[in-house]
Amino acid sequence: MKKSIIYLQYGFWKSLREKKDDFIIWEIFKVLSSNDVCTDIPIEAWGKDDLLRLWLQQKANNKADINPCLPNRIESVFNSSTFNAQDLCATYLVDNQLLCDGYIKKFGVFCLTANDIYKQQAYLSGDAVLFDQYEKANEYEKCKVQLSSPCNSLIIIDPYLFDEKHYINTALKPLLNRILPQKLSIPFHITIFSQPLNCLNWGDNELTKIEDVFPYFYDLIKQLRKDLEVSFTLCHSTKTSDRRNGVKGDFHSRYILTNCLMVQAEDGTDLYGKNEKCGKWSRFVFVWPSLDDNKRKDVEYYYRWLEITSKNIRNPNKCLASWGTKENRLFELVD
Repeated sequence: MKKSIIYLQYGFWKSLREKKDDFIIWEIFKVLSSNDVCTDIPIEAWGKDDLLRLWLQQKANNKADINPCLPNRIESVFNSSTFNAQDLCATYLVDNQLLCDGYIKKFGVFCLTANDIYKQQAYLSGDAVLFDQYEKANEYEKCKVQLSSPCNSLIIIDPYLFDEKHYINTALKPLLNRILPQKLSIPFHITIFSQPLNCLNWGDNELTKIEDVFPYFYDLIKQLRKDLEVSFTLCHSTKTSDRRNGVKGDFHSRYILTNCLMVQAEDGTDLYGKNEKCGKWSRFVFVWPSLDDNKRKDVEYYYRWLEITSKNIRNPNKCLASWGTKENRLFELVD
């Protein structure tokens, strides 16, 4: 199983311990002991804290990798002129809210203080939002907190997203509007796996040729976020019911993957029909893999879909057509 990298400041750990909430402390401890951690916790502190001592014992049993780092290690990551995918997709547990907010605003990283954990305890356990069959379209207002998790990379898997034109206004645009930051200091990576060539069947005068498809959706993204530098890829992929040269497609279920979040939309992201009602009982399941205990194998599931998409985009029997950069830093986590 792949492991997330967590940068842990000693001040975060001390703040967590001072709150004396045994449940949250224990949940964070389990997260730290099952991931690769780079921390500035001083040597003398390890022997004074029972959980830190236990963590060292687990390290000795090869359950976790703990790397000492200089106190300014996190700052040096963000002051560098080059960024690697692992650092941009890592989780940062820090003790300064202003610095944390600054890192999020500039780089879209998953950066949290102890107060953030207490305010949004779903980070540790996952979350779900239910949609009613008769519910009117609300542009995913019910999911705004979960979907606004910091991010710098996005993969959308939904083979049915382009089947009807109204899904673009009721599903794709509202989702992107909830997820995308306004601006970053680095390019934002977006990759959509679907069947966008179905757009040519809409009977729309705007989309009559294959060459029209990519510019249409790139412009759509830029209209939503004119100040965000975007590296965009659109892939026409086979579904599980399709075969190309005897090779079966990978996609039926729908997922939204970012550098810190996995959303399983088992009933589709195309929730709202032409009458602006949901039309089906549905739910979105939210998991923050780097803070998940993996009891339900959620973390493994997240990396499985990263690996599937990474391979899919390079397989001409599965990705029948593609436009754009074909790059996504999320692929680098599994390549």
